[in-house]
Amino acid sequence: MPSGTVLLIAYSEIALKGRKRAYMEKQLLKSVISWARRRGAEVRAELDQGRIVVEGSASEGLRRLPGVHHVIRAKALEKLGPEELAEAIVSSFTLEPPIAVRVRRADKRYPLTSMELAARLGEAFGLPVDLKEPRTVLYVEIRGRVYVYTSADVLEGVGGLPYGVEGRAYVDYEDPLRGLMASALLARRGAAVYPSAPYPFLDRLDEALPRPLVVGAPPFEPRASRLGPGEPCVPGRTLDKVKLMLGGGEVEGLDSFRCPRPRP
Repeated sequence: MPSGTVLLIAYSEIALKGRKRAYMEKQLLKSVISWARRRGAEVRAELDQGRIVVEGSASEGLRRLPGVHHVIRAKALEKLGPEELAEAIVSSFTLEPPIAVRVRRADKRYPLTSMELAARLGEAFGLPVDLKEPRTVLYVEIRGRVYVYTSADVLEGVGGLPYGVEGRAYVDYEDPLRGLMASALLARRGAAVYPSAPYPFLDRLDEALPRPLVVGAPPFEPRASRLGPGEPCVPGRTLDKVKLMLGGGEVEGLDSFRCPRPRP
């Protein structure tokens, strides 16, 4: 692929899955392409040493897709030698000092170590450096190509696992808000969900998924498994991720699931 602006899809939990990692990476790649095409976007996407690289008209709304830890708008450059690479990066970015440069060298064949290249770039910019409290952080990732971005280009995603990698789940709650919450939590944990009824705000959850939700009787025989009235609360961090999956807007009653903060 040529140089230019790309979206980098970062994932975290998938990297811990050992022998299942390659399978989950491929499933997330398929989800990214399907999500974009559902919205009429033409994209090209590929895996590149721990990242999914997306080119085309995909939007940053990909951050709502289960399995996506961060979406990063980055400048993709060819893997040049240290001097040429430093010149290309300096000519492409205007940074507000003090700065810090963080380099991740996934390709260990690159001639400089991460620390050496970070120091070389800091010198090339000729700006004050503050590694503890920088105003601007420049990130450089050495992979199949070189991806460069600043902290302002990073958007947090919903995390979790790719949709569908953990099987299928039929969600049947009389309480519509509980049905919505269960559907969102299961989708984030990699289950393809089949809500029994059109719970409120399901359209928002559908927007986050790589394929349309099917509401009603599922195309499989579900096993009976019900949670009683003593259901656990939802940790605040997880609840925030659910809200992001639902588009970031407020859903009345959703905060009632939040776990109480522990007393000091």
